[in-house]
Amino acid sequence: MGVTQVMAQSSGAEGSSSNSLFWMMVAVVSAVVILVGAGVFASSRVISSMASRAGAENLTVHTPTADFRVEQLNDIGPGLPLYPRAVLLLPGTIVDETMPQSTHARLQTTAYYTDDTRDLADSWYLQHLSAEFARHKVGDPQPPDELSEVIVPVDSVVFVGKRGDQVRMVTLTSNSSGTRITLVRFTKRQAE
Repeated sequence: MGVTQVMAQSSGAEGSSSNSLFWMMVAVVSAVVILVGAGVFASSRVISSMASRAGAENLTVHTPTADFRVEQLNDIGPGLPLYPRAVLLLPGTIVDETMPQSTHARLQTTAYYTDDTRDLADSWYLQHLSAEFARHKVGDPQPPDELSEVIVPVDSVVFVGKRGDQVRMVTLTSNSSGTRITLVRFTKRQAE
């Protein structure tokens, strides 16, 4: 009788031990699943908030000289080729003070800046603009009529392209640190 009691106690101890081991494994697996789920949820929230910030705030870089904004290729100004190493200048910046200005309200301009010299940008535009664009230098003896409608800084290089009443221009203006590239588009005024 003493032997059967000892066997009953040992089998009960084994059952209790395996039962508690089972519940301990369930608790550990549940804790791991909860932690992994919480980690995935938290990381997705962080990534989505960073992505929305990157889409809005990180497109603009503020420097002491000017504010620059990254632009997608399909967002580029008046539909003219953009010099590859140019960055967008936001209106109202120091570098932007001498923007070409129009004598009428239908002028669309977008200004860019590059550290490259005007000669490099000039040769690039000579290769990449279509044949309808003619190269002029502001201050030449016989400027095109279109330059009378747009005030462009002296010593700028200007490419003027005409298609019907539509005028497109690329102005290249040097300064001490690089070149400002301004893409301009406007409709010529009808003779009254």
